Amino acid sequence: MKKSGLGFAELSKKYVIIYLMMVLAIIMAFVNRNFFTANNAISIMRSISVQGIMACGMTMVMISGEIDLSFASTAAFGGLIVSMFSDRLSKAGVMSVDASAYFGILIALFMAISVGLANAYLIYKWKMPTMIVTLAMQYVVYGTAGWLSNGWAYYTLPSWWTLFGTKRVFHNQIPLCVFILIAVWLIYYVIMNHTKLGRKVYAVGGNAEAARLSGINVYRIKQIVMVSNQVCALIAGIVLSSQIMSASASLASSLPLTVIAAVVIGGTGVGGGKGSIVGTAFGMLFLGMILNSMTIANLPEFPQYIVRGLLIIFAIMLNVLQGRPRKRRTLMTATAPLIHRS
Repeated sequence: MKKSGLGFAELSKKYVIIYLMMVLAIIMAFVNRNFFTANNAISIMRSISVQGIMACGMTMVMISGEIDLSFASTAAFGGLIVSMFSDRLSKAGVMSVDASAYFGILIALFMAISVGLANAYLIYKWKMPTMIVTLAMQYVVYGTAGWLSNGWAYYTLPSWWTLFGTKRVFHNQIPLCVFILIAVWLIYYVIMNHTKLGRKVYAVGGNAEAARLSGINVYRIKQIVMVSNQVCALIAGIVLSSQIMSASASLASSLPLTVIAAVVIGGTGVGGGKGSIVGTAFGMLFLGMILNSMTIANLPEFPQYIVRGLLIIFAIMLNVLQGRPRKRRTLMTATAPLIHRS
């Protein structure tokens, strides 16, 4: 189902994306000597911190056999709630800016959990298509955020809010958001590889009916993965709003395709039951390297979109081709006794 070898040989066989990253790194070493520097590596990690956090929750959702398109709206709304509470409550004299922000975080967490539970309920209890449900929920959350904020961006946030997105630690070298990203990756790696919950998620994604018959509460698993994805989106939204010290309803609107692309490039199957956090991390790093490389090469904006799209298609094609020979060998192994008897 999901065995993860930690050696380079095992990883490189399982994730073709490693070879693509190596080729890209070699090319960029000739284009610009600054590519292989610690500062540039930190820059890449910082640039993918928001999407990387979102990708962890999305990986769990897709392994379970579902997909969630509403997470970007939750990310934007979460930061907006905190900023709105900080602005309105402090100006009304009800609370200080700091207290208002703490209260806003609690309300944003309640909102994220509610959206995840609503998605799971409509998908499992009402048998509604997951893509349609989450797309509709995206509009609901986005519309609510825009309605409450009148479409305006908010800039009232406590001074310590910069901690999540721009604060640097270790002699002012590494942004804290990089450590937040790594911590989320490690937490999800442990959950998916070393806990009963992770095994149940894989089982539900592989065959939900068989999982139900074996005693797994499928609805509970759907609830957990959907809520988990929304909470990841909320954390990412907090980091994003911290990086720019503002919040708006459309703050994370451009992120969903990048997040889903990273998950798929990392080898997570759209049909469920297949994938890993390690693969998603490599997929996210690959996309981060692409964007960083094009920035260093001073490639104009619109050609960047063309190159990004073509490289994503190419990476996914390699993952698909990598899986095909394995299926053929399995088929030959299964039919060998029949051929021998004949």
